[in-house]
Amino acid sequence: MKSTLLWSAPMVCLLAACGTQPVRSAASAPRHDEPAAASHDDEDADASGATEPAVRAGLESSVMALNPGKRFLLATRFDIPQGYWVSWVNPGDVGNRPVIEFKAPDGFELGALMFPGPKKFTLRNGAVGYGYDEDTAVFVEVHAPEALSSRQSYRFELDATWFSCNKGCSKSQVQAYFELEATGDPVEDSLDESMRAALETVPKPLESLEAARTEWRDDGVLAVHAKGVTWKDFYPSRPERPSLRKLSVDGKTQDLLLEFDGGAPGAVVEGVALADVEGRLAYVSISAPWPGQVD
Repeated sequence: MKSTLLWSAPMVCLLAACGTQPVRSAASAPRHDEPAAASHDDEDADASGATEPAVRAGLESSVMALNPGKRFLLATRFDIPQGYWVSWVNPGDVGNRPVIEFKAPDGFELGALMFPGPKKFTLRNGAVGYGYDEDTAVFVEVHAPEALSSRQSYRFELDATWFSCNKGCSKSQVQAYFELEATGDPVEDSLDESMRAALETVPKPLESLEAARTEWRDDGVLAVHAKGVTWKDFYPSRPERPSLRKLSVDGKTQDLLLEFDGGAPGAVVEGVALADVEGRLAYVSISAPWPGQVD
């Protein structure tokens, strides 16, 4: 049976209540082209005086039952009120990266976490943050084993910690689980519209674009090329070195030029580019090893 947000679905079981604690401060409201700071505090108190995080998270599934040998999605869904944002894997200068762990029964194979492409938030004090200011989700693909019992329920678990920012930043955590049963009947994808929208912004690999390639030029400049693509921006997924120093677009070749500091053989440049691909904005994942041999 499909789960929904922890706060409204009887089939999802809450293992541990959310808690909050301050982390790196946002220091200043975003500029006018970014979400403005809301007037309420980072947490809301209920009638008993207990606090709940302003940004809430829940465990969801793309299916209501399991088909043997088939693939489906689990997701951590974030309900983000206006004026807040949740940190990406590289939080930038504010917040901290989310830590999300899914658990599945023996025999189920879990893929890599899939984060939607982020937005960049520029604060009035010049600090930069990366994250999400609208409802979103972090996904993982699950491959069910060929042998499933119709007389057994299969338990899936979530342990998530995330960081939301407004006038300051706070940490929240949730643990939850639900159980699904196996069926021999066809199972339809039951993702709702907002979840589908989030899934569509998961970055696609650069190699999926026509004539895609990367090339290191002199002085730590990585040139990224793909046919018919107009590059808009780049968000490094690693806050540590090599660090992004400058971004530009070559006027002749239309290559994306990324200039880095602090690279060395063995290092890897990773991030997500925002681009216009065939008239639509899309996120493209880029990964390139630093040039040179490893000792």
